[in-house]
Amino acid sequence: MQEKKRPLGIVVLSIFNIIVGILVILGSFDMASEIWLILFGLGLFALVVGIGLFRLEPWARYLAITGYTVNLFVSLSQRDYINIFISSIIIWYLRWNEEVRNAFSVS
Repeated sequence: MQEKKRPLGIVVLSIFNIIVGILVILGSFDMASEIWLILFGLGLFALVVGIGLFRLEPWARYLAITGYTVNLFVSLSQRDYINIFISSIIIWYLRWNEEVRNAFSVS
């Protein structure tokens, strides 16, 4: 069985998610009551998505698209234009880039 080629953008995105996930998990332990649980959950989500993206798991691509879409809407409500731009590019890349779609296809 031939191993799938992992696009460079997926490597970068997965490493980014893994690092952010670890940092958020570690940072969550310094927070008060309910906030630490929310941050811990978000960090765990980013970590799992990052590992799944690196392994080219199809479910991770869908979770990443969902997570970055939520991030996009939060950024829109806060008028965070840099985050809006970055989230939009990532969503486009994960959803419509042919090389990425092929890498995550089940075959």
